[in-house]
Amino acid sequence: MLDSLVRRPHHILIHYGLLIIIVCVAWYLSFRVHPSLYILAFPFIIWLQLKMFVFGHECLHHLLFNNRKFNILFGRLLCFSPILISFNKYQKYHLLHHKYLGHELDPDFKLYNQQDKSWSEFFKRNFIEAISLQSFVMGVMAYTDILPSQKTKLNYKSDSVLLISFWALLISAFYYQGLIVEFFLLWGLPLLFFPSVLSIFTFVQHGNKTMIKSNLVNLKPWQKFLFPMNIHLHGSHHEVSNKAWFELEESKNIDEQTIEEFTKNSLS
Repeated sequence: MLDSLVRRPHHILIHYGLLIIIVCVAWYLSFRVHPSLYILAFPFIIWLQLKMFVFGHECLHHLLFNNRKFNILFGRLLCFSPILISFNKYQKYHLLHHKYLGHELDPDFKLYNQQDKSWSEFFKRNFIEAISLQSFVMGVMAYTDILPSQKTKLNYKSDSVLLISFWALLISAFYYQGLIVEFFLLWGLPLLFFPSVLSIFTFVQHGNKTMIKSNLVNLKPWQKFLFPMNIHLHGSHHEVSNKAWFELEESKNIDEQTIEEFTKNSLS
């Protein structure tokens, strides 16, 4: 599988390049072979956007490359900018999540009250928010500075100018080539629904205090395909945060004592 290529840092660029090639193949099949193939390409593009998110996540932990500055550059420009995420803002948010896992100071603590929600209730709400584009708007507000959001205690340097400039250049380039409609259909439209897909993984990993210390183990191959680069190993990621997700192996769930030690050490 492609994921095996990222076991070594010098293969990461090859892996990322393959993602770009797959996007180009999806474009060719959808707009040059037969329009019906776009139906198959659409969910696959969202899956590729999820993989970009995972790459960016590894970069903010400085785990994708040996060079810290290259992690920041690669994560900011090639991973998060294409999916409308501020590297600085999300890094600050996410590292606080690691520091205060399961504590009231955890930025994701608000998610844990979903533990009484059924999957049917969650998917119904998720579907409505996706169709109404509410998830997209909330995602832009939460992960960028492009739209105004509620006051936050996060102290970080805004990189909204970079995001706006990146997208202005991207749109201009495709407009100049006469491909702006195809760009919107192949990348922009799936991106509108990407936050809804991301929220599904967020719910799986953070839906309640049992989930945050757990791994999804014994997954079938097709299920692992839906969780690229081992992101189903959420518990292990918090236990061994100095390892990239794709380096983690199947392991037992983290016990309650370990979670308490995380919180105790981070608050001390």
